[in-house]
Amino acid sequence: DIDIDICQERRHEIIEYVGKKYGRNKVAQIITFGTMKARAAIRDVGRVLNIPLFKVDKLAKLVPQSYSIDRTLKEVNEFKIAYETDTESKKVIDISKGLENKVRHSSIHAAGVVITKNPLTNNVPLYSDSKGEQICTQYQMKELEELGLLKMDFLGLKTLTVIQRTIDYIKENSGVDIKLSDIPLDAPLVYDALQRGDTIGVFQLESQGIRKLLKKIHPNNFEDLIAVLALYRPGPLGSGMVDDYIQVKNGRKEVKYPHKNLEDILKETYGVILYQEQVMKIAAIMANYSLGEADLLRRAMGKKIAELMEENRLTFVERSIKNGYPKKVAEDVFFLIDKFAGYGFNKSHSAAYGLIAYWTSYFKEYYPKCYYAALMTSERGNNDKLAIYIDDAKKHNINIGLPDINKVSSKFIVDGNKIRFGMSAIKNLGEGIIEKLKKDIETFGEYKDFKDFVIRTRKINLNKKALEALILSGTLDPLPGNRREKYSSIDKAIAYANMVSKNDPIQQMNLFGQANATIGNFSMPSLEEYKIEDLLKKEKEYIGFYFTGHPLDKYKDLLNVYELDKIVELKAETPHHTKTCGIISNIKKIITKKNKQMMGTFILEDHFSSIDCTVFPKEFERLSNYLIDGNAVYLEGVVQLNFFNGNEEKKIIVRDIKYLEDIVEISSFKVYILIDEETKVHSPKLKQLILKNPGKHKVYIALKDKTGNKVIQLGDKYRVDINLNFIRSLEELLGADKIKIK
Repeated sequence: DIDIDICQERRHEIIEYVGKKYGRNKVAQIITFGTMKARAAIRDVGRVLNIPLFKVDKLAKLVPQSYSIDRTLKEVNEFKIAYETDTESKKVIDISKGLENKVRHSSIHAAGVVITKNPLTNNVPLYSDSKGEQICTQYQMKELEELGLLKMDFLGLKTLTVIQRTIDYIKENSGVDIKLSDIPLDAPLVYDALQRGDTIGVFQLESQGIRKLLKKIHPNNFEDLIAVLALYRPGPLGSGMVDDYIQVKNGRKEVKYPHKNLEDILKETYGVILYQEQVMKIAAIMANYSLGEADLLRRAMGKKIAELMEENRLTFVERSIKNGYPKKVAEDVFFLIDKFAGYGFNKSHSAAYGLIAYWTSYFKEYYPKCYYAALMTSERGNNDKLAIYIDDAKKHNINIGLPDINKVSSKFIVDGNKIRFGMSAIKNLGEGIIEKLKKDIETFGEYKDFKDFVIRTRKINLNKKALEALILSGTLDPLPGNRREKYSSIDKAIAYANMVSKNDPIQQMNLFGQANATIGNFSMPSLEEYKIEDLLKKEKEYIGFYFTGHPLDKYKDLLNVYELDKIVELKAETPHHTKTCGIISNIKKIITKKNKQMMGTFILEDHFSSIDCTVFPKEFERLSNYLIDGNAVYLEGVVQLNFFNGNEEKKIIVRDIKYLEDIVEISSFKVYILIDEETKVHSPKLKQLILKNPGKHKVYIALKDKTGNKVIQLGDKYRVDINLNFIRSLEELLGADKIKIK
């Protein structure tokens, strides 16, 4: 079983190559069978029995993620009551129990390919899809392994595509031909970024948790980066070893080795056993394990086989004693090895991923425009991620420009000092028309004005919807005239272009050698541009983003310090409370069937994402005044999963809403101020500032020095009034990153 990570966009080329090299009758992809989980079984059975969707949906939602039906009957009281009191529900559940974990459908494994020495039909039965295009084995991976066949996983890794595209952009824009093997592993900007946790868009280092860990560990060499990837897993994080590693690494604790002979092995990880390879070396040094024996020990640890571990313990201790190690030392070291088995990690795997992480950070720091352009291109179908990367690029002083009609590209491209948005993201504009526009410019040159554009694009069948999209997305902004002038001239421009097109073949000369009558000229009316709110609305509609600005921008001073949930980061595995904010849109008011009461739904959208929200009748009467399209609001509610049209989607059940500017009036928010070595000199001024702003909000001081961190709650006389002047004064005194309100 061999795994190979390859460029995502060229995976099909590898499969094609393997087929040609080894023979198509010896290469096939691998089948996989989808099974029916509890929720899916209930929904399928309910649909077949024609039971109302809302009833089936409610029943399915009572089953927690990963629970079986039997376990749900035992542990979820509401589900049990439905089973015992409702005959329809009982019937659905009984049938679903019989179907649970049964095969529902077949599909092709995402990465697996089997290669045989002899024709496949000598070893395995084959399967073809209905079109006869995809050939795969009828056996799944497990059965193929038991037959001893070679299985290769060609894993399409998006990051490798991003890296290759970055290299292409660098060569295209600066003429530098980058070779990955030539990138130095001691680039100072990379380690500065890692220590700051500035790793959005960096492979394996994007999550909030790992960014916090980077700030604590302060990696300053490649070995530290390898260690970070091995440490950031549930086992090490739950064992307490991460804290030990951090304390020793940063000189706050003395490094201790189980035995002096193990110093060379454990020096790189500050005395902590972190990698499987270290265990193999320890076994070889202390107990004379051969490489083969050490590998068996590694496997026993990886698979957590208790009997094998006990066998190895006896062997390890006995041999270590023969080698002159005290029995207690041998037992203690094996105890550490046994404990390590719960979270052991392969260093070579961590190093390989660490290298990719390093490369992506290197490109982000040294060739930021090229890297962001490649990264955004890879995520152009995912607006949530794209919004995060665009925001991060702006924080790094990179301008993101609207698409430019004279620089046609379906991808994000580097254009001078900015990145241009890819045109494939524009609504109503397909790849086919983008290619035609590109070819038209290559053949006839850039478009001079709106008239020239409309005349030329009528010949490539650019329709009215696509023209509207190009205008309102801002793609035609480089041509003279504002968006309103162009949009209001569409019908007139199309009619003019049609006249030109009809007259063109005979325009030059008629049969009698006389010139045809000239066609009247075209001009746009002089109009004032749309209001900024309308421009933003149309940008959002056609490219999925507010580009010229964002309705939340006027609240940025508040949002910089208030710790609210970003919509894109909301999880919904289990219902939980959230405090967030955004712009209200798509309001729908509904009368309930049962009690004829008013309730409402709407979409809440922040800088990065959006989510459906529901206001039930109990809250609707109290909150209806806030439900106006375009309102910027602070919102509290419960995040949960909603099942609709066969899909599970997140939604918020609204509990409270306030105008966003009124968030300062909510007394439950507390002010946290960080005082560290750099800012403690300002403590007297801070005290004066707090006393000058008396109010109802509690204040906490987070003290950070060489001895550690602690949080102190100030007395009631130090409660403050939160307002923009107070926030700005604090930021001027201590720095923008030293205050949080949550």
